[in-house]
Amino acid sequence: MKITGLDKLLEGISNRQKIDEKVKSVVSRNTSEMKQKAVNYAPVDTGELQRNITEESINSGFTGIVSSNVEYAKAQEYGTRFQTGTPHIGPAFHNQKDKFINDLKNVIKE
Repeated sequence: MKITGLDKLLEGISNRQKIDEKVKSVVSRNTSEMKQKAVNYAPVDTGELQRNITEESINSGFTGIVSSNVEYAKAQEYGTRFQTGTPHIGPAFHNQKDKFINDLKNVIKE
């Protein structure tokens, strides 16, 4: 029995692992940047909302989440029938998404 192509297979696996680490780095960096933008966009009264904007990494680092666990965060983001919202998570996402896409494209080009 003879196995051919093993070197190329191992090289491909190694390259895939390098790309995966670069993608995770892009996700992590962009998640942190988006969180900071959300904090900057958040309305400030007591600072509670800003202090509770968090970032989280899931799916082995391939997914980043920016959110707030403050009870009134949704009302601030979307408004209520009594008040207009002061969006902060949505604008941070829209401001960050083009940079994120470009960073991923650069990883693919390498």
